[in-house]
Amino acid sequence: MENMEEQQKLAELMMSNILSLGKFSYSLQEKREESLINQSGRMLTACSVTDALLPLSISKVPDVGLMVLFAGILVSFVFAVIAGWRFKARPMPSIDVFYDEVYKRWEEFKSQPVFDMQWKYHLSAIHKRKKENNDKRARCILISMISFVISIVIATILIWF
Repeated sequence: MENMEEQQKLAELMMSNILSLGKFSYSLQEKREESLINQSGRMLTACSVTDALLPLSISKVPDVGLMVLFAGILVSFVFAVIAGWRFKARPMPSIDVFYDEVYKRWEEFKSQPVFDMQWKYHLSAIHKRKKENNDKRARCILISMISFVISIVIATILIWF
């Protein structure tokens, strides 16, 4: 009997720690999402400033350079907008869903580890989707930055040579 109680306490301790780590990991993805969206906004600002300065460089940049510069900035702008988009995410179920789930299977929900497993299941699902969305944002920002820098470098080279 004592061995069974020790195993129960150990299982509760393990699940509690797993949930704590899962919640921390999810909060890091939340911070990453906000950072990526802010970075997207900064890229949009850089594109806007460059577009505003574009008329000043028209006379100094050959037609080919101007087209490369414009195309690079356009690609950068489009991918920055996509990165800032709020992709569809899996929401946490409402309290009614949890209530219905527990009410239908009330005999299973007589111990904390069962509730913890529900937490783990739902947190895992929304965390996975948020990570996938953040990975999409990161790729879009990378493409945006690369196209922006390349277009500026090419335009600069064409101005100086």
